[in-house]
Amino acid sequence: MEKIKVASLFCGCGGMDLGVIGGFSYLGKEYKENPFEIVYAVDNDEYCTKIYNDNFTHKCEVKDVRDIKIGEMPQFDMLIGGFPCQGFSVANTKRHEDDERNVLYKQLIRMIDAKRPKFFLAENVKGITNLAKGKVFQMILKDFTELGYKVKHKILNAADYGVPQTRQRVIIIGVRNDINFEYIYPLPTNSKNGKDGLPEWISVSEAMAHIPDPDL
Repeated sequence: MEKIKVASLFCGCGGMDLGVIGGFSYLGKEYKENPFEIVYAVDNDEYCTKIYNDNFTHKCEVKDVRDIKIGEMPQFDMLIGGFPCQGFSVANTKRHEDDERNVLYKQLIRMIDAKRPKFFLAENVKGITNLAKGKVFQMILKDFTELGYKVKHKILNAADYGVPQTRQRVIIIGVRNDINFEYIYPLPTNSKNGKDGLPEWISVSEAMAHIPDPDL
């Protein structure tokens, strides 16, 4: 099977990219190797991109996404991006809807509109959903939908999937209208109090228990 080609904007150190190319090992029964291939990655932070390039065989480019020329990008089937969240986060006590960082999602819009990938995945903080009483988030969803995509979103907590951290994020999924595919969000593997018969959330001590004590 031909691999699904992925382009990654705002790639940072590569957390989302690692999830894409390394998080589908359960498909091993169906695929002999990972079905995804990252063909383009970019971030404007030199420190983050150095970490990225030290840990992946493919390399990312150091560039402001606003300077990317569409014609220089390879063709891809899927676009992913955790667009900057500082302007949306509730940790930002001065957040407001006119924060210039809030419009960087439009770079995803620009790429999707030009390249017409089959799928896209966008990620951001939970606070994006209630900024300006939800008006900003509804505008973002509308912009994605008007490009010709079936768009859905859901707030997921990393702790519900075996990560020792209560990290809630909005995951937005888009499927091009002509693609006969419906994305289904994965079911939780863990729960806070063992609800629904699932194992409880994993603590940091449990997650690090296998690491040898450096003082021994």
